[in-house]
Parts: sequence; C-alpha cells; structure tokens
Amino acid sequence: MYNKIQRHTDGTMNFYKKLFFFVVMMSFQTACVGQEEVVVYGVAKGSVTLPHNKWGGQRVSVLWTFGTSASSIATEVYYQSFSGTPRIGPKLAKRLSLSPGTPSLTIRELQDTDFGYYKLQLTEYSQNTHTIYRLYKIEVSSPQPSTLLATEDFSLKCVVDSSSARTVTTWFSPTDKELTPGGRISYSETESQLTVRNASRSDTGNWGCVVQYNQKSTTATHGITVVDLNAHSQVIYSSSISKSVLLPCSLSPGLTFKDVKNVGLQSGEWIFTPKTAKHPFTLTSLNLQEEKPTWSIPQNPKLNVSVIRDDNRNFSLIINQPPLENAGLYRCTLKFKNKLELQSTVDLRLLRVVRDVNATLYEGQDVNLTCTVDSILDPSFNVTWAPPRLSKAQLQEVRLTEGSRLTIRSTSEGDSGKWKCSLEKDGNTVISVALKLKIEKVPVDVWLVVLGCAAIFIFTCLIVIIVRLIRRYQQNRGFRRAKRRRTRYCRCEHPKPRGFYHT
Repeated sequence: MYNKIQRHTDGTMNFYKKLFFFVVMMSFQTACVGQEEVVVYGVAKGSVTLPHNKWGGQRVSVLWTFGTSASSIATEVYYQSFSGTPRIGPKLAKRLSLSPGTPSLTIRELQDTDFGYYKLQLTEYSQNTHTIYRLYKIEVSSPQPSTLLATEDFSLKCVVDSSSARTVTTWFSPTDKELTPGGRISYSETESQLTVRNASRSDTGNWGCVVQYNQKSTTATHGITVVDLNAHSQVIYSSSISKSVLLPCSLSPGLTFKDVKNVGLQSGEWIFTPKTAKHPFTLTSLNLQEEKPTWSIPQNPKLNVSVIRDDNRNFSLIINQPPLENAGLYRCTLKFKNKLELQSTVDLRLLRVVRDVNATLYEGQDVNLTCTVDSILDPSFNVTWAPPRLSKAQLQEVRLTEGSRLTIRSTSEGDSGKWKCSLEKDGNTVISVALKLKIEKVPVDVWLVVLGCAAIFIFTCLIVIIVRLIRRYQQNRGFRRAKRRRTRYCRCEHPKPRGFYHT
C-alpha cells in the first residue's frame, strides 16, 4: 500500500515539474518573440559569425538553440556550462565553434537548412540574458550555364532575403573591385541584376555582389568560365630556311577540353590561304567521334604538317620545313552549336635574303643583298645587318617598305661568310636569316688573259702612234722640199705691156 502511495506521489511530482518547465519555457519564448532580432546575412557554403560581446564573469553557462521561426527556437546546437565540457548538437556537428573569450558562434560551410533563427542564452548564478539572431541568405544566381562561349551574353542576379535592415548592393568582376554601368555592363533599376554583353576570356573568374547593412557587409560570388582561344589574330615571322614553324591555336589558360565540350563543340579545322592564291584549302580537321579528340590529315597533303596530339586543349599546327610558298593566312576554326564559332588567324610572313649576282663573286666586284619580307613592314619594325667578323667593307644600306637592301662596294676575301639580316621590334629580335657569301680571288689564267690583252692593246696603240708619227714626219719633209724648188711667179694687178717677168 505504501509503495502505491509513493509511486503516485512521485508521478504527481514529475507532472508538476514538467508543467512548471513548460510554463517557464513558454513564457520565455513569448518574451523572445517580442524582442528585436539581430540581422545577420550569410552565404551558402560560406562561413558566418553570430557576434556577441563578452558577458559576465568566469561562471557563465552558454546555450545556443535554433529554430525555423521565432516561436520554435528549441533545437540545441551548442551548450557549455562554466565547469563542464561543450555539448554540440548533431545539426552543426564539426561545423561550429565559439570565438575565444566571447560567446560568438561561428558556423562553417553553411547549408540551406542552417538559415533561420538562433537564440543565445547566457546564465550566471541568478542573472541571465538572451539574444535572438536572424540569419538571412544571400546568393548570386544566373539563368545561363556557368560555362559559356566567348561573344555570348550572361546575366547575374543578387538574391537578398528581405529583412528589417536597409541593404545596399554593389557588384564586382574578376578584374574590377567595383563595377559601374556602361559599355558592356548594365544594371537593373534596383541594381540587383547585372547583365554582361559579348563575354571574353577576361571575364572568366568570380563575379559577385556585396550587400551592405547595419555597418556590416557580406559578399556572395558566382563563378563564370568563358571558353575562348588564347589569341584571335597573330602575325608570325619565320625564315625561309627554318626547319619548322609552330602556328598557335590553344584554349585560354585554365580551360580544359571538357569545358569546350560543355558549350557544344561540334567540329574543328585548319584552313590555309596562300598569298599567291585566292582559294583556301583544308589542311586538317578535328574528329570528335572517339573518346579523345584527334586530327585527321589528308593522305596527300599539299603541305607537310603535323599536330600536337598529347594535349587536348592545344590545337596548334606545325609546318615542317616551310618553303617560300607557305606564306599566307592560316585559320584555326572551332564550330559550336547554334552556328557559333571561335577563330584564331595566323598570318605567316617569311623573311629571306637574296643577292643580285648568282654567279661566282670575285674580289673587287660590287654586290647587292636584299633582306625582304613578303608584306609591308610596320613602322615599329627595324631591319639590321651584321657582316662577317673579318669584313671591312664600306656598307651602304637602303631602307625599303618590304625590307632593306645592302650594297657592298669592292668586295674582298674578308667579306666571305654569313651576312645576317635581323628583324627587330622594340629592341628585341623577332627573326633573323643569314646568307653565306663566298668571295674568291681572281684566277691566275684570267690574269694572264687580262695582261695579254692589255699588252696587245698597248702594243697596237704604240704601232698606230708610231705609224702616224712617221707619216706626219714624211708629209712635213716633202712639203719643205717642194717649197724650195718651186719657181715663183708674180702677176701684177696692173701689168706692163711687155707681160710677165721673172723675179
């Protein structure tokens, strides 16, 4: 009988304890509902701190609870008595910590279910205080895929949960700390949406918005990857004696072939248009049927070309031993869905040195060397000549729009060797080419012929001169004799009747 009465009494006591605890909690919750909440903004997958200053002395108990509404903040996330070990709830296990010296709560790797109401309750002896926090969400979204093709447009929207705090939104790009509308960039009326037109590879990176509120700020970002080629137009100078030349065509740094396939790559090709012809022809085409992209080269190619096969992001073309007729326009084209294309154009220009005399050069002769490029040079380029080390020739250089012509006067044996022509820009050598000259001494038999001819010429001239002198002498002598023997007669102007007379 006594045991029954004791069990009844214990049950009654437990009931009243639970009732009392429930009434206290309800009254406490009612007080919390009417309390002003502290606004805090966070970003999914980021970190956030619910701040609170130091309170009380050394015997403070800390209790953090969570709820999806102000009236249901009951899920324990952290509790620590002044003398006990911390107790962390399963909801934020391994993702939260308290700041040293303060009860501020830091949550890492925020999830969508972490946004809501948090309550901090501090107790020391008979004193206690509590603070309600409201964690709001900020995110940047885009209706387009995060990977897009160059020249396409994209837009970003900064979604900010509405709160009692006044918010101000600003935008930033991978290259600018703060964006202003104009040019390719435009804002919506509320500045919550950003539109970027004609995307380029410089737009790759994190775009984001900064939300300022109550003298605080929170940043949300969104990654954009723009698929583009490393360069769209290049001029490459090579020499006619080069063993090979590389024509670059590769993806921008940081991109992979998977990024290219994600934007709908369908085909690719290299096309060549020679300077001496108007009609282009295909050098190689990209095959996407296999797991890895491969380039197919025709069986009888017009040019000896090869490709880089071990790098899926490098579509460069190699021309082996390019002759002069390989100069022209090379175009690397990647074709995507919706008739979009990426192109990289390479203008290959060849540098060469030619001379005006193809026969054997002998000492004493003049020779002209011309360093030419098969196109008009930009004024920023400079052509320089370097003679052989032993050459002492007096050089006369003439600048041309396509290159430079050098005249070597009275060549000597020391002028033999490599004459180097260099194409320079801003003090740096772009390409150089050399021509080897061989200056020979005049052969002995040639000198003999020259001396023989000279002797005959001189002997002939002497004979002619002697004969003419002899004839002149004979003529003068005969004239004197005739003058002495001749009888002189005088015919008077008014003759006397008796006629002529001898004088």
